[in-house]
Amino acid sequence: MNTEINPYASPASSQITPEVTHWTTIYRAGRLLMVRDGAVLPDVCVVSNQPTGPGDWRKRVRLSWISPWLYLALLANLLVFLILSIVLRKSGWVTYSLSRRARMTVIRKKAAAGIMFVMSIGLIVTAVTGSVSDDLVLTSVLGGLVMLIAALLILSRADAVRVARTKDGWFLVKGCGREFLDTFPERPPGI
Repeated sequence: MNTEINPYASPASSQITPEVTHWTTIYRAGRLLMVRDGAVLPDVCVVSNQPTGPGDWRKRVRLSWISPWLYLALLANLLVFLILSIVLRKSGWVTYSLSRRARMTVIRKKAAAGIMFVMSIGLIVTAVTGSVSDDLVLTSVLGGLVMLIAALLILSRADAVRVARTKDGWFLVKGCGREFLDTFPERPPGI
């Protein structure tokens, strides 16, 4: 048996998997998961609750949330909205796993949103440059804008887990499967 260590070898999965955070820092609140910044979830798929292996996806991801009321700033100005969303954003990090099947669903949604985004830009550019007849200019611009909005909505909901809201330093995360949520204790009344 060769016990020599190869310094150029990829690390084994047990070397890169962080320790699971203590259960009392992760709760469930109905259909939502309550986590704090830096939470490390168990090495199981958050969607299907199936154990994940070395070929599955596990990553530390930044979760961000802005108040839905902030979107009213879009009525004033896009620049005002961008500045306010950067300043007022609440964000944190969480480490979670996805099975290959759940990860492929995320990839398909993001790919569809990307294709729709490119098509919408193409429709708008075609209409603005005069490549279509005058009768179709308005239809092309409106169709491009509708497709652009749809692409952005799909992209914003493509990730497996998303922040639904924040409360007293807790991130309430949606997108986790029922079986996964049932492995955590219910939120205590004081939290």
